[in-house]
Amino acid sequence: MKEKTKELADSVGAVYPSLFLGRHDGVLFTETELETFVELVAAAERQACAKVCDKYAEGPERNYSENIADDIRARGNT
Repeated sequence: MKEKTKELADSVGAVYPSLFLGRHDGVLFTETELETFVELVAAAERQACAKVCDKYAEGPERNYSENIADDIRARGNT
């Protein structure tokens, strides 16, 4: 599991059950924890996409890239 994914899962209270010889085969979430985890993942992805747009904010595409980045970030508010 990627470190960032584990951090997000831990932040919502995920449980990692240990099986035979301490092997971990999954992650357990309550329904509420899962919904919160999905929201956090989506927010992180929106932020990553918006940062790509931010790279263009210094060039001639500035007005467009800022608007696009703002629109991407705002998707979490709908």
